[in-house]
Amino acid sequence: MPSSSLTNELAAVISAEAAETAVFISLLQEEQEVLQSGKVDNLEVVAGKKTESLTRLAPFAMHRNRILADAGFASDRVGIDSWLEAHPDDAIREVWQRLQAGAREARELNRINGELIQMRIQQNTQILDVLLSASQPRGSLYGPDGQPAQFSGTRIIDSA
Repeated sequence: MPSSSLTNELAAVISAEAAETAVFISLLQEEQEVLQSGKVDNLEVVAGKKTESLTRLAPFAMHRNRILADAGFASDRVGIDSWLEAHPDDAIREVWQRLQAGAREARELNRINGELIQMRIQQNTQILDVLLSASQPRGSLYGPDGQPAQFSGTRIIDSA
């Protein structure tokens, strides 16, 4: 049976991890709003905040896994599930379920944001293609004699 201090430590780590996951989710939602609005000026700021949040999240998982290993359980999701089976604790189970739900939500938001980014890239590529094709000389331009002008590589203003 794990000591109450181990149980308390595990509960605190999982709670902190769930809280930071909620912060990360809010940043993914903010990123989604920016991508949907097309006003991507704030995207760099949001990306920086996401990186900071991920940096804060990583130690929680490592700490949780170390606690599990120290208690003789696998240091992964199977380990926490085994720990909860062997030591029913409704408070830890509840926060663990909240963390798992948050992780699923974060994955889904991240997937959607990835699709929005791909759509934005495709849209920008199409716009660039249109602009590039519009900047290419066309044989349909007419010279002063009414005949189609041949492109000489010089600008019209250069011949005036």
